[in-house]
Amino acid sequence: MKKLIFLLVSVIIVTTQLTAKEKTMSFKKKPKQQENILTRHHRFEFFQLGIWYNFPAYSWDSTVNGWKFGIPISAGIGEVTGLELAFAGAATEHINGVQMAFGYCHAKDVYGLQLSMVNIFSAGEDGWQLGMVNIANDAEVQLGLINYAKTGSCQFGLINIIPNGVIPVTILFNYADTAPKNHYKNRK
Repeated sequence: MKKLIFLLVSVIIVTTQLTAKEKTMSFKKKPKQQENILTRHHRFEFFQLGIWYNFPAYSWDSTVNGWKFGIPISAGIGEVTGLELAFAGAATEHINGVQMAFGYCHAKDVYGLQLSMVNIFSAGEDGWQLGMVNIANDAEVQLGLINYAKTGSCQFGLINIIPNGVIPVTILFNYADTAPKNHYKNRK
């Protein structure tokens, strides 16, 4: 069983690394005031260690192409292409790959997988979430006890909520397109 889990995680990391390079430039354009902050990212090509929010200071606005570890928390406004792993919480804003923690994962954009007890992402729409509670603006797939997606997702769990879906709340499975539609538009 351990070999199967290791193989699954390895395949996910490799495939997200291969596709992440294509999606790295697909983030929405930042406002002018944030562009200056984001263009001076520190480059760490392989490894970075975070301890708390903005500590060490270089971890806050950096770009990591490899592994970012948090003991207990890793966070920042930068980007991780690869794996972000933390004991308590993983909270880097832009993820291309896998974001894992024992406590919670939080990001703006996720192009890959979030895996923890509580997963949250707000802007990206190409991410998968696996955890007890999953919250997203628009996710591809959510697997957990409680799943919430604002506009669309394919959900598997005990309670599945998509307010703009055809059936807003279901048990075991729910699906809604990413673009909300007015299903009653043609009714009179």
